[in-house]
Amino acid sequence: MSELCTYLPTGGWPRFACDVLWQSTLVGLIAWGVLRPLVRRPALRAWILLLALVCCVATPVGSAGLRSGGYGLIARADLSAAEEIVQPQVLPTKAPIVLASSDRKDASVATFVGGGAPLGASAEKTVSWWTVMGVPWAAASTALALRLLLSLIGLWRLGRTATACADRQIVATAAEAARRVGSCKAPPVSVSPWVSSPTVLAFGRPRLFIPPSGGQPLDESDWLSVFCHELAHARRGDGWGRLLSELAVILLPWQPFTWLLRRAYHQACDEACDDWAVAAGADPVELASTLTAWIPRKTPALALGVVSFSGVRPRILRLLSLCEPLGPRMGIGWGLASTTVVLLLAASVAAAQVRQPKARKKARSARSQSEVRLGNKRQADRQEALKRTGLKPYRIEPPDVLQIEAFKLVPLPPYRAQVYDVLQVQVIGTLPDHPIGPTDSYGRNTPDGGYYLVEAEGTVNLGPAYGTVRVAGMTIRQIKKATRRHLRPVLKRPKVSVQLARASGTQPVTGPYLVGPDGTVNLRQYGAVHVSGKTIVEAKRALQEHLAQYFVSPKVSVDVAAYNSKVYYVVIVRAKLGDHVIRIPIRGKETVLDAISQVGGPSKLSGKKIWISRPATDGSDRHETIPVDLDAIRRGGPSDTDYRLLPGDRVFITGGEITLPLGLGRLLPYGTLLQRVAPQDPEPAPKLPPPVAR
Repeated sequence: MSELCTYLPTGGWPRFACDVLWQSTLVGLIAWGVLRPLVRRPALRAWILLLALVCCVATPVGSAGLRSGGYGLIARADLSAAEEIVQPQVLPTKAPIVLASSDRKDASVATFVGGGAPLGASAEKTVSWWTVMGVPWAAASTALALRLLLSLIGLWRLGRTATACADRQIVATAAEAARRVGSCKAPPVSVSPWVSSPTVLAFGRPRLFIPPSGGQPLDESDWLSVFCHELAHARRGDGWGRLLSELAVILLPWQPFTWLLRRAYHQACDEACDDWAVAAGADPVELASTLTAWIPRKTPALALGVVSFSGVRPRILRLLSLCEPLGPRMGIGWGLASTTVVLLLAASVAAAQVRQPKARKKARSARSQSEVRLGNKRQADRQEALKRTGLKPYRIEPPDVLQIEAFKLVPLPPYRAQVYDVLQVQVIGTLPDHPIGPTDSYGRNTPDGGYYLVEAEGTVNLGPAYGTVRVAGMTIRQIKKATRRHLRPVLKRPKVSVQLARASGTQPVTGPYLVGPDGTVNLRQYGAVHVSGKTIVEAKRALQEHLAQYFVSPKVSVDVAAYNSKVYYVVIVRAKLGDHVIRIPIRGKETVLDAISQVGGPSKLSGKKIWISRPATDGSDRHETIPVDLDAIRRGGPSDTDYRLLPGDRVFITGGEITLPLGLGRLLPYGTLLQRVAPQDPEPAPKLPPPVAR
């Protein structure tokens, strides 16, 4: 077996075609040549043949799945000796082979047989052979699928053109046959010229079709046995079985065993239905004589319509020789046993292949896994920096400055007048020389325009002719009633209209607001709103929800006036003078070159080292060091290392001169400055000559 496996293709379409060929042949041979003659009961034999048809298709598919997972019954070590003998010598190649333009077309179809070296022209012939083999396979499957489609159309036409049977005796006989078979409802009986023998449509609710009255005359007992046979097909579900058998033939049209199994399955189904009719009370001899009446009849070519009067001669001989009727059912025990045997057979055939080596997964410790995750995170950060992606949505934090503008602030009703509010009052029917409103009785504009200020006492002065009216703390409706009541002693039926022109109690909200240390903005008389950690949209929503306690559907606009919370740092590193740190606010587009320009930039860039220290985003205390090639950026080279800076980044610059952002001007090099600032050591005293010994 191991030597045979070496001759099979390694994979792809040729290997699958080989598996379909030998596996379907082996399953079909065992089912048709061994199991079929051994099983005497037709119902059990039909079930085994149907399972064999399904396994002919499912076994190669399962074999491909097992091969992709590395499973098989044959160990790979058993093939070592066979591979040394069969496989041709493979020349070791370390570098990839580059084909010329004329050879690429031929190389696209080159294949390796048995894992060896390419065979040149012979390998191309092998591939073309498999390709040519697949073309008639696809053509035959397409033709059979078209035949199945035509059969479905014929069944639909049969159901549409058939008419209900008017013979009450036949309908009653069909109902009695359904009761004997075990069906719950009586099947409908239809007459159609498209059938020449009694037929049943065994999908869903069974439906009987009989030929017109010109057929062979039958008595009631004959119709009963025929209907019992037909309804047994529906009771057994032979319609779905026929569909599966047709699909198996469509998928494997070139396999002769699928055709043999399909024919044997149809014959076993008819014999099982004959046994069912005999068990329901029909006489075998009378049923055989009934079948002889339909021998010269031709049956329609409906692949899915269960036309039972096909191949009646073997059935007649079987009925005449039937001494003791067999059980119409296969039995649960026999069914489970036969299913297990067939499935085990198919699984064994599918697993009869070389076991592929599985990739062993090395167990990694927690430390190694964390290092891998950290490396992936660093790589992702580097890619993000290279692409210069924008910052995440800005989160407001102290001490940012927000610019808030209120577009719509309408006080909640009912509004009560307060001191220094402005009311517009208009009265019709006033004295001619003392109008109240924007115009007088002659249509001329009044000096005050109808606007009246609520004075400090809470009253409104309507003029010397009418006096004052107290309105503080009243609603507009109450002010209207109080004004009308006040004018009635002077005027006859006055008509009063009052409107609120300006509300002095509504303090404006528009202006800049500093985010406090507690993360809130103070709106003065309207309270404080927490905005720390929120985006611009979230802060706007929070402000509108808070102001809704005082106004009707307030509309505000929020923007950041000063970005004070997000900064980066530039660290100038000098060994003699120490480090210098500069804090620079970030606005979202700063790069390394921008950071250097903010501090004036090193005067001598060659040989200086610049890198970025970026904190980890997962909350750990780790930092990533990103080197910067400033020489390439300065000299017009690749600018990939001109990374975009993120909040919290630290740009380290070693050596060079800087210009401080304090307007102090250009400083000398740190070494010179150190020499000038550092205290100078006093000059050493001259050494005296050693004393001379006397």
